[in-house]
Amino acid sequence: NAYNELARMHIPDSLALAENWTNRAYTQAQKINYTKGLIYATKNKGLIADYRGELSKAIDYYDAGIKICAQSTKWAKERIDFIANKGVAYYFAGDLGKAIQFYSEAEKALSKDQKNPTYAKVINNLATVYRNLKKYAEAIRMYKKSLFIKKQTADSIGIANTLNNIGLCYAYQNEPRESVKYLTQAQKVYRALGQT
Repeated sequence: NAYNELARMHIPDSLALAENWTNRAYTQAQKINYTKGLIYATKNKGLIADYRGELSKAIDYYDAGIKICAQSTKWAKERIDFIANKGVAYYFAGDLGKAIQFYSEAEKALSKDQKNPTYAKVINNLATVYRNLKKYAEAIRMYKKSLFIKKQTADSIGIANTLNNIGLCYAYQNEPRESVKYLTQAQKVYRALGQT
Protein backbone atom coordinates (compact mmCIF):
# COMPACT_ATOMS: atom_id res chain seq x y z
CA ASN A 1 0.00 0.00 0.00
CA ALA A 2 2.83 2.38 0.85
CA TYR A 3 4.61 1.68 -2.44
CA ASN A 4 1.37 2.35 -4.34
CA GLU A 5 0.76 5.56 -2.40
CA LEU A 6 4.31 6.78 -3.08
CA ALA A 7 3.82 6.00 -6.77
CA ARG A 8 0.52 7.90 -6.89
CA MET A 9 2.11 10.92 -5.21
CA HIS A 10 4.95 11.02 -7.76
CA ILE A 11 2.91 10.53 -10.95
CA PRO A 12 2.35 14.28 -11.50
CA ASP A 13 6.00 15.28 -10.99
CA SER A 14 8.31 12.30 -11.61
CA LEU A 15 7.21 9.41 -13.76
CA ALA A 16 10.55 7.65 -13.22
CA LEU A 17 10.07 7.64 -9.44
CA ALA A 18 6.41 6.71 -9.82
CA GLU A 19 7.34 3.79 -12.06
CA ASN A 20 9.98 2.59 -9.58
CA TRP A 21 7.48 2.56 -6.69
CA THR A 22 4.76 1.02 -8.86
CA ASN A 23 7.02 -1.83 -9.97
CA ARG A 24 7.93 -2.54 -6.34
CA ALA A 25 4.24 -2.50 -5.36
CA TYR A 26 3.31 -4.79 -8.24
CA THR A 27 6.09 -7.31 -7.49
CA GLN A 28 5.29 -7.35 -3.76
CA ALA A 29 1.53 -7.71 -4.38
CA GLN A 30 2.14 -10.66 -6.71
CA LYS A 31 4.51 -12.27 -4.21
CA ILE A 32 1.99 -12.16 -1.34
CA ASN A 33 -1.09 -12.64 -3.57
CA TYR A 34 -2.56 -9.28 -2.49
CA THR A 35 -5.38 -8.36 -4.88
CA LYS A 36 -5.88 -4.80 -3.64
CA GLY A 37 -2.18 -4.03 -4.08
CA LEU A 38 -2.20 -5.59 -7.54
CA ILE A 39 -5.25 -3.53 -8.57
CA TYR A 40 -3.72 -0.23 -7.46
CA ALA A 41 -0.30 -1.02 -8.95
CA THR A 42 -1.99 -1.88 -12.26
CA LYS A 43 -3.93 1.38 -12.11
CA ASN A 44 -0.70 3.31 -11.47
CA LYS A 45 0.98 1.55 -14.42
CA GLY A 46 -1.92 2.67 -16.61
CA LEU A 47 -1.73 6.26 -15.36
CA ILE A 48 2.04 6.39 -15.95
CA ALA A 49 1.62 5.11 -19.52
CA ASP A 50 -1.21 7.60 -20.00
CA TYR A 51 0.95 10.52 -18.81
CA ARG A 52 3.64 9.40 -21.25
CA GLY A 53 1.13 9.43 -24.11
CA GLU A 54 1.38 5.65 -24.57
CA LEU A 55 -2.29 5.01 -25.27
CA SER A 56 -2.16 1.32 -26.20
CA LYS A 57 -0.03 0.51 -23.13
CA ALA A 58 -2.38 2.47 -20.86
CA ILE A 59 -5.42 0.68 -22.31
CA ASP A 60 -3.71 -2.71 -21.82
CA TYR A 61 -3.13 -1.91 -18.13
CA TYR A 62 -6.69 -0.65 -17.68
CA ASP A 63 -8.05 -3.80 -19.34
CA ALA A 64 -5.84 -5.94 -17.07
CA GLY A 65 -7.23 -4.05 -14.08
CA ILE A 66 -10.81 -4.61 -15.24
CA LYS A 67 -10.06 -8.33 -15.54
CA ILE A 68 -8.64 -8.50 -11.99
CA CYS A 69 -11.62 -6.57 -10.59
CA ALA A 70 -14.13 -8.79 -12.39
CA GLN A 71 -13.07 -11.72 -10.17
CA SER A 72 -15.11 -10.35 -7.25
CA THR A 73 -17.95 -7.87 -6.71
CA LYS A 74 -15.82 -6.53 -3.86
CA TRP A 75 -13.83 -4.61 -6.51
CA ALA A 76 -16.82 -3.11 -8.38
CA LYS A 77 -15.82 0.48 -7.58
CA GLU A 78 -12.24 -0.09 -8.75
CA ARG A 79 -13.53 -1.74 -11.95
CA ILE A 80 -15.56 1.38 -12.73
CA ASP A 81 -12.46 3.53 -12.08
CA PHE A 82 -10.57 1.53 -14.72
CA ILE A 83 -13.42 1.99 -17.21
CA ALA A 84 -13.48 5.76 -16.53
CA ASN A 85 -9.68 5.89 -16.91
CA LYS A 86 -10.06 4.29 -20.35
CA GLY A 87 -12.38 7.18 -21.21
CA VAL A 88 -9.76 9.68 -20.05
CA ALA A 89 -7.02 7.93 -22.05
CA TYR A 90 -9.07 7.97 -25.24
CA TYR A 91 -10.07 11.59 -24.65
CA PHE A 92 -6.45 12.74 -24.40
CA ALA A 93 -5.55 10.60 -27.42
CA GLY A 94 -8.22 12.49 -29.38
CA ASP A 95 -10.54 9.51 -29.89
CA LEU A 96 -13.72 11.20 -28.67
CA GLY A 97 -16.02 8.40 -29.83
CA LYS A 98 -14.21 5.87 -27.62
CA ALA A 99 -14.07 8.40 -24.79
CA ILE A 100 -17.87 8.74 -24.93
CA GLN A 101 -18.23 4.94 -25.03
CA PHE A 102 -16.25 4.36 -21.82
CA TYR A 103 -17.50 7.44 -19.96
CA SER A 104 -21.06 6.33 -20.76
CA GLU A 105 -20.34 2.81 -19.50
CA ALA A 106 -18.90 4.24 -16.26
CA GLU A 107 -21.85 6.64 -15.91
CA LYS A 108 -24.35 3.80 -16.27
CA ALA A 109 -22.55 1.73 -13.63
CA LEU A 110 -22.36 4.68 -11.22
CA SER A 111 -25.91 5.95 -11.73
CA LYS A 112 -27.21 3.84 -8.82
CA ASP A 113 -25.20 5.98 -6.38
CA GLN A 114 -25.90 9.53 -7.50
CA LYS A 115 -24.16 11.11 -4.50
CA ASN A 116 -20.87 9.52 -5.48
CA PRO A 117 -18.31 12.26 -6.36
CA THR A 118 -16.85 9.96 -9.03
CA TYR A 119 -20.26 9.92 -10.73
CA ALA A 120 -20.20 13.72 -10.96
CA LYS A 121 -16.66 13.66 -12.39
CA VAL A 122 -17.58 11.08 -15.03
CA ILE A 123 -20.63 13.10 -16.08
CA ASN A 124 -18.49 16.26 -16.17
CA ASN A 125 -15.92 14.49 -18.38
CA LEU A 126 -18.67 13.27 -20.69
CA ALA A 127 -20.01 16.82 -20.94
CA THR A 128 -16.53 18.07 -21.86
CA VAL A 129 -16.36 15.58 -24.73
CA TYR A 130 -19.74 16.80 -26.00
CA ARG A 131 -18.51 20.39 -25.68
CA ASN A 132 -15.45 19.53 -27.79
CA LEU A 133 -17.76 17.98 -30.37
CA LYS A 134 -19.73 21.28 -30.37
CA LYS A 135 -22.82 19.47 -29.08
CA TYR A 136 -23.45 22.29 -26.64
CA ALA A 137 -27.05 21.47 -25.67
CA GLU A 138 -26.02 17.93 -24.67
CA ALA A 139 -22.93 19.28 -22.87
CA ILE A 140 -25.06 21.76 -20.89
CA ARG A 141 -27.52 19.00 -19.96
CA MET A 142 -24.67 16.82 -18.65
CA TYR A 143 -22.93 19.71 -16.85
CA LYS A 144 -26.20 20.59 -15.09
CA LYS A 145 -26.57 16.98 -13.98
CA SER A 146 -22.99 17.07 -12.67
CA LEU A 147 -23.67 20.40 -10.94
CA PHE A 148 -26.67 18.94 -9.11
CA ILE A 149 -24.53 16.08 -7.73
CA LYS A 150 -21.68 18.40 -6.78
CA LYS A 151 -24.12 20.54 -4.82
CA GLN A 152 -25.36 17.41 -2.99
CA THR A 153 -21.79 16.48 -2.05
CA ALA A 154 -20.73 20.09 -1.24
CA ASP A 155 -17.86 19.95 -3.77
CA SER A 156 -17.27 23.72 -3.87
CA ILE A 157 -14.41 23.81 -6.38
CA GLY A 158 -16.29 21.29 -8.54
CA ILE A 159 -19.38 23.54 -8.40
CA ALA A 160 -17.34 26.55 -9.52
CA ASN A 161 -15.65 24.63 -12.34
CA THR A 162 -18.97 23.25 -13.59
CA LEU A 163 -20.68 26.66 -13.46
CA ASN A 164 -17.75 27.98 -15.48
CA ASN A 165 -18.12 25.16 -18.04
CA ILE A 166 -21.86 25.82 -18.40
CA GLY A 167 -21.11 29.51 -18.94
CA LEU A 168 -18.59 28.64 -21.64
CA CYS A 169 -21.10 26.42 -23.45
CA TYR A 170 -23.66 29.23 -23.50
CA ALA A 171 -20.97 31.59 -24.81
CA TYR A 172 -20.15 29.14 -27.62
CA GLN A 173 -23.87 29.06 -28.47
CA ASN A 174 -23.83 32.87 -28.63
CA GLU A 175 -26.16 33.24 -25.63
CA PRO A 176 -24.35 35.99 -23.68
CA ARG A 177 -27.07 36.56 -21.06
CA GLU A 178 -27.06 32.90 -19.92
CA SER A 179 -23.27 32.74 -20.23
CA VAL A 180 -22.73 35.77 -17.99
CA LYS A 181 -25.25 34.44 -15.46
CA TYR A 182 -23.29 31.17 -14.97
CA LEU A 183 -19.85 32.76 -15.20
CA THR A 184 -20.85 35.31 -12.52
CA GLN A 185 -22.02 32.49 -10.23
CA ALA A 186 -18.72 30.66 -10.84
CA GLN A 187 -16.78 33.82 -10.06
CA LYS A 188 -18.61 34.23 -6.72
CA VAL A 189 -17.78 30.66 -5.68
CA TYR A 190 -14.13 31.01 -6.77
CA ARG A 191 -13.82 34.25 -4.74
CA ALA A 192 -15.42 32.64 -1.67
CA LEU A 193 -12.81 29.87 -1.95
CA GLY A 194 -9.95 32.34 -2.37
CA GLN A 195 -9.38 31.11 -5.95
CA THR A 196 -9.01 34.58 -7.47
